[in-house]
Amino acid sequence: MFDSPFLYASLLWGTIGGGCILYGKKQGAAPPLVAGFALLAASFIPSALLMSALALLLLAGMVWGIRQGY
Repeated sequence: MFDSPFLYASLLWGTIGGGCILYGKKQGAAPPLVAGFALLAASFIPSALLMSALALLLLAGMVWGIRQGY
């Protein structure tokens, strides 16, 4: 279960999620904060491919939400 791709994907998406949380907290913006927590939660999904696909969807949704003015 904890093979090399899983660990690297967890590290990558967990780091991006942490950055989104810090950015959202500093700016007082909810979309990056929520996306950051979702990315951190996604880093615990056992499949690296599923985790990466979910994380990319979350990031795309965050960008879309910010552009819509949420």
